[in-house]
Amino acid sequence: MISIARKTVILILLVSFYTVGYLGINRLNAYRDSYYDVSFWFEKDIPFVPSFIIAYSLVFVLVAILFLMLENMADFREMVTRFFIMTLICFAFFLILPVRMNFRPEMVMTDDWITQAVCFYFWIDQPYNLFPSMHLSASFFSAFYCLSKKRMVGYVSMIMAILVGISVVLLKQHYILDVVAGFLLAFCCFFFSCTRFKSLFRRA
Repeated sequence: MISIARKTVILILLVSFYTVGYLGINRLNAYRDSYYDVSFWFEKDIPFVPSFIIAYSLVFVLVAILFLMLENMADFREMVTRFFIMTLICFAFFLILPVRMNFRPEMVMTDDWITQAVCFYFWIDQPYNLFPSMHLSASFFSAFYCLSKKRMVGYVSMIMAILVGISVVLLKQHYILDVVAGFLLAFCCFFFSCTRFKSLFRRA
């Protein structure tokens, strides 16, 4: 068993690295002269749905569930290391392959809490750092772990992660290819870290 205090300290450090690194690169990419375009031709016609800000926020719940379920030191070290590596890969892509969201609408602040929440996210997260979707990779990484430990919790986590994937597109936070790349990154960073998965290759 791992002490709650130790888990909390490591979680705070990891989230701080994740947040500071993301926002720092986000601000840096705002000064780029050019950006890559990974959008499909039909994406400009996908509707903007502010109410999906609720589903978008589920990533925080998923990461919290992941850390609550990490009960032994071996799993804890492995998952924290893999999450850290996944974050570094995202940062590298953001710097090497800067992508800008061109379909984000202008928001006007109202008394509606949904609009206020969207305006806050748009203010703190400028339309850069898109490929791969770090939001989605964190969500599915957490869901994969939950599914490997407790089936019912895993199923619920998977549904939540899928909702996050839908939300980032409908909120004009990401393009579809960002979502696909985020999912694949989470898949690779999780499954290639599992001892059982590695043993399959050894037997083969």
